[in-house]
Amino acid sequence: MPDTVAEPERRLYELLAGDVPFRGDNLVVVAMQHVTERPPDLRLQRPDVSPRLARAIEPALDKDPDRRFPSMEA
Repeated sequence: MPDTVAEPERRLYELLAGDVPFRGDNLVVVAMQHVTERPPDLRLQRPDVSPRLARAIEPALDKDPDRRFPSMEA
């Protein structure tokens, strides 16, 4: 799956959370977090986000490409 399919959901996560999902002292630390860690639960940062919306964003942020949406139409 091209990374561009997940990109809108990543941006939506950042817009809704009001922050990036990972922080670190340098780009390598942040990149490693992107590869090895799940993003923080959106609803912990923004409890007012509906559970349905949070669940819709989660698959696009999954580390396993086979668990992401297969296309923008999915």
